[in-house]
Amino acid sequence: MLPDLLGCILPACKAGLEDPDDDVRAVAADALIPTSAAIVSMKGRTLHSIVMLLWDILLDLDDLSPSTSRYIYTMGDLVFALFFLGDKQYY
Repeated sequence: MLPDLLGCILPACKAGLEDPDDDVRAVAADALIPTSAAIVSMKGRTLHSIVMLLWDILLDLDDLSPSTSRYIYTMGDLVFALFFLGDKQYY
C-alpha cells in the first residue's frame, strides 16, 4: 500500500522541497522521514532526485535556521535506510 501512496505523495513533497520558502521546504522534508525506507527501496531516479534536492537545500543555507534540522534529519534517515537495507549501489 505504501508504494501506491508514495506515487501520490512524492510529487507534492518534491514540489515542497523546490519551494523558495524555507518553512515549506522544512515541512516537505519532515513529511518524507516516515517513508525513507520505502523511498530507498524504490532506488533509481526517485531516490537520487530527493537526495539531490535535500543536498542542494543544505548547500544553499546561509546559517543554521530552525528548519535546518528537518533537512538533516531527513537526509540522515535516508542514509540510515541505505545502510540498513544493505544496498551497496549508493554508498
